[in-house]
Amino acid sequence: MTVDQINGKASGMVIFGWFVGLAYYNWFSRSPISVPIWAHIVLIVVGMFAASIIIGGGLALIAAGITKAVTGSAQGSPHAFSWAAFIGLILAFFPAGYALEMFKSYTVQTAAADHLSFTCKQPLPEFTLGEKSNPTSDQLTHFCDCVWSKFPDGGWEQETSKKIRAGEDPGWRGRAFNQRFSTAFEDCGAYSL
Repeated sequence: MTVDQINGKASGMVIFGWFVGLAYYNWFSRSPISVPIWAHIVLIVVGMFAASIIIGGGLALIAAGITKAVTGSAQGSPHAFSWAAFIGLILAFFPAGYALEMFKSYTVQTAAADHLSFTCKQPLPEFTLGEKSNPTSDQLTHFCDCVWSKFPDGGWEQETSKKIRAGEDPGWRGRAFNQRFSTAFEDCGAYSL
């Protein structure tokens, strides 16, 4: 096999390593990293070329330098290039996780900037409203009073709400509370604020 053929195979191995890294960190790791579909497209298309050029090309240059130092010719022996191909496969795997983290932090910051979160004086969970929603203090007070009044005094809804607000685990009632909270949210005009 010639050095050019090895470099061609190395490029394919680097791209394969990049894709395996994306798959692992996105689906199979203990804490999968979730990013929107547009970020996947960017990571697949741009990452494929960037990994091949930066990692594969960088390792090929290092292999050429080592080969030239040892044999006197940059293409004197294919052994360093073969090792570079193997190392490239492994090296491409790990940056995929960092790239996913980068896109995740970008999308979280963007989402947080689009929606304001609100807290009531009543022990209701913190919530967000529509993208363009920015109610006045009086509107928010009226809305919170309305939502709280939808829950019976001393009922499980109020107790569950207090637990969620305090950061405690609401247990099995948390799922039922979400439904009741959503209904009260809509009944009190959350989508018109």
